[in-house]
Amino acid sequence: MIWHHGSWDGWQGWREDGPAWSGHWNAYLGIHFSERLETAREFAAGSYIGASMHEAWMGEVVAVRLHLERPYEVEGELDLATLALRVVLEQGLASEEELDRWSQAHGVSWWEMATGADPGPLWLVDDLLNFCIGPAVVGAAVKAHLQARGFDGVIYGNGYEALGEKTAIAFSAMQIEVLQRSGLGEEEKSALAMA
Repeated sequence: MIWHHGSWDGWQGWREDGPAWSGHWNAYLGIHFSERLETAREFAAGSYIGASMHEAWMGEVVAVRLHLERPYEVEGELDLATLALRVVLEQGLASEEELDRWSQAHGVSWWEMATGADPGPLWLVDDLLNFCIGPAVVGAAVKAHLQARGFDGVIYGNGYEALGEKTAIAFSAMQIEVLQRSGLGEEEKSALAMA
């Protein structure tokens, strides 16, 4: 299968530790790819991060073949986020007092979210992971947890961009075979300028 990666600031190689600009925990799992070229083009255009046309002029799409031997596969991004919350709790990365304060402020039970009794909406679980614990800490913990169990990547149904579309995450740049690189074409840049 061919996967696609869109980079709004020009592809300059693979960062395995997550992009410096992301505040979302799963960006720190590894390198993300879309199953559809159109979605990668939207990323390259800066559509999902609010980049202006001026910022996205260097947008680039990379077509790749991924060499994932044993990816951790889940149907949806909420399943991945719930796993992340369980990992955070198992590893003691947040105190019960911190989690209780977050729960009181949001009117939900972190315990029910973690056990799956009432996982809540994806954005709420992500809020807990990103703002109560921290995206880089959570991403590193989940990646280590999955690697310790023999997984070398993740495949999940996206819960935000291109809803339900499969997204793959490679844990290592060594798993990526670049097939083609291409910048945004003139018609994409023209369409962005008019948007």
